[in-house]
Amino acid sequence: RIRMRANQLMMSALLLSWGANGQPARTYVADTGERTARGIPAMFETWGTLAPHWSNHWLVGVQDNYSASPLIYLIDKSGNRDQFPFPLADAAVVYVHGLAVSANGTVAIAGAAVSGDSKAGSFLALVAPDRKEQAIVRTWPYVAWEVTFIPNGSLWTGGYTFHDTEDRIVKPNVLAHFDGGGKLLQSIPIVAKSRFGPRDSGALSNSFLRASGDRMGWFTNGSEYIGFSFTGEEIGRYDGPGAFDPDEVVRGSFAMSSSNEVLYGTIENASVRPNSAPVAPQRRTWSLDRQKRRWVPTEFSDESLPGWGSLLGFDGDTLVTTGAVHEMRRYVPANQTKAQ
Repeated sequence: RIRMRANQLMMSALLLSWGANGQPARTYVADTGERTARGIPAMFETWGTLAPHWSNHWLVGVQDNYSASPLIYLIDKSGNRDQFPFPLADAAVVYVHGLAVSANGTVAIAGAAVSGDSKAGSFLALVAPDRKEQAIVRTWPYVAWEVTFIPNGSLWTGGYTFHDTEDRIVKPNVLAHFDGGGKLLQSIPIVAKSRFGPRDSGALSNSFLRASGDRMGWFTNGSEYIGFSFTGEEIGRYDGPGAFDPDEVVRGSFAMSSSNEVLYGTIENASVRPNSAPVAPQRRTWSLDRQKRRWVPTEFSDESLPGWGSLLGFDGDTLVTTGAVHEMRRYVPANQTKAQ
């Protein structure tokens, strides 16, 4: 019996180190060194029109989106929350598409708005750290959906361009670079995989644009990861994990560390039909191995971590995820190795 127990423990260790498909798995452990990560109470929701994500030193998100006055909130690593309303003059409805926070606390808001007489427009807003001043840049016919700051204080967005006079998209995937004051510096059309194929209007909805210390990464809704330099040049392109139901893309989550570790996560069995046999939802996470051009299964050494959850992002090289309801957890790689 002792020998059998030892064999079981050895097999468990092997399963932890190797994914189900035989690939070596990367493992994340609690940043405190404890067996389970500490739950940090924080008031946020992961459902809705735009999931919150970690940006520089804060979790940033929106409540009451698609209303006359969305509520933008920021939560720090201790769970402290700051928030401010974001109405726009003459706007009956404000649509917040993307959010980012700079190192000094400036909040970028990309979105669109519709007036009371049904006139539509798009904007990029920059809200000062003290929240007392904001600059609103009208971007129509360009509509930004994703936004991220880079270290020099400028920002990049991912969006599409409408026809000047007709209600149709003429450029489905466009990266646009703005300076810290909102002045457009350049725009670049991008060929990218979209969820519904090449005829789809764009690869932007439910996609992720993030930045590290020396590059940007865009994970499209067609499960494709593209790396860019800060000048907009493509530096790498990789197919996504390819091991999840494409219909689950709306529940996907993404994270990019300061040292360029790239993670993608989803929830397996999240869409089990009511008449099907009950199957517990389970987190699935992959890490990009650029050198071998593959996605490696990634595990959390934390039995208390709920199966239903998502990646929130990286705070430097510390991974932040959801835990229980209204809770954040923080993890670090079991072996501190820099991504290739």
